[in-house]
Amino acid sequence: MSESFTADVIIVGAGPSGSSLAVRLARQGMDVLLADARSFPRHKPCAEYLSPAALPLLGSAGLLERVRGAGPELLDGMEVTAPSGATLSGRFVKGEGISLPRWELDEALVDEARACGVRVLEEHRLTGLEIPVGGRVRADFESPRGPVAARAEVVVGADGLRSAVTRLAGLARPTPTWIRHLALVAHYRVPDPLPPRGHIVLREGWYAGLSPLPGGRVNLSVVLHDGTGAPGREGLRSFFEQRLDRVDPWEGSLARREADGPILASGPLMREAVRPYADRVLLVGDAAGYLDPITGEGIYLALESAEQACRTLTAAFTSGRFDAAGLADYGRLRRKTWRPRRRLSWLLQQVVRRPRVADLLIGYLARRPRAADRLVSTAGDLLSPWELVGPPGWRDLLGPAHGRGRAG
Repeated sequence: MSESFTADVIIVGAGPSGSSLAVRLARQGMDVLLADARSFPRHKPCAEYLSPAALPLLGSAGLLERVRGAGPELLDGMEVTAPSGATLSGRFVKGEGISLPRWELDEALVDEARACGVRVLEEHRLTGLEIPVGGRVRADFESPRGPVAARAEVVVGADGLRSAVTRLAGLARPTPTWIRHLALVAHYRVPDPLPPRGHIVLREGWYAGLSPLPGGRVNLSVVLHDGTGAPGREGLRSFFEQRLDRVDPWEGSLARREADGPILASGPLMREAVRPYADRVLLVGDAAGYLDPITGEGIYLALESAEQACRTLTAAFTSGRFDAAGLADYGRLRRKTWRPRRRLSWLLQQVVRRPRVADLLIGYLARRPRAADRLVSTAGDLLSPWELVGPPGWRDLLGPAHGRGRAG
């Protein structure tokens, strides 16, 4: 015999976007059902970095204390090393970023959701979605105990890059054939302390990222511009290690690294739904769209989309309008914040794909710390991308050279 549930809102996917939205809605008195295909704690490929602007969003959702309680590492900026060896070092203009293993972050957010009264269903995989005209949504799940049906006024897809909600709601858009990025991510232990900032190392055809983690661990990633060049599972560790041997800009601090878990893969790394809403459907986080991780904005964008979705759903429950027209404000909110960042991400991709351009730009910025701080703070969501091209940005960019970074 199958189980059945009713709720005001069904959220599919319990990552940062889904869990934070569940907490926001529950604190407004809504009955929320939060379902995930996996059990917690879980591991997934992620840079495990939260930009400084993500912390106020955690605070407004009432989640910051829970996340700080997990003991994250504090980061004061980012460094980028060009193929030539030139390194720009940018500091955040205010606040700090944090890094935390993804399984610890997700578990902390899910625990807070439970504490707020959210019903959490683990190991529930979405298999069907019915959206009748003028009626409540029906979501069908498969669980270890058998089939489960749930009904609600709205279903929210927060289930990531390959969102079942996006596909079943007819909102999926084919991935462009030119996007073949593949990210490989793994944890390592290192004996020596690392600088309190993230680091990206650019190479021809790929780049690597480093994010210090608590307890002497580090998140190391390799992103291939053309993922078709990656080996199979058997040769993956050797392939990964060979690239890490070429990207140690920390004076040998990674030379004595020890693997601390498997290599996880994710890709292609840029997707966008046809639109992030439909009749009785909203898409948040990666389910709505995903930018290449070069800017490290994934978790911030997930939390931001949850805040925007909460505003839209609050208005919808007040008006009783759950059709596409009643949820369209979410699309407007998302476009306003998403488009400038999408353009910045595209621009940065053009730079990292061209080693000579990267060498020139990073070498130039390495001698202009104020411009480097502005770029890093924009990527950290503290400044609007438009501020890079406004008068203050140009003054910093064209100002006299003096140095904090390394010219290579």
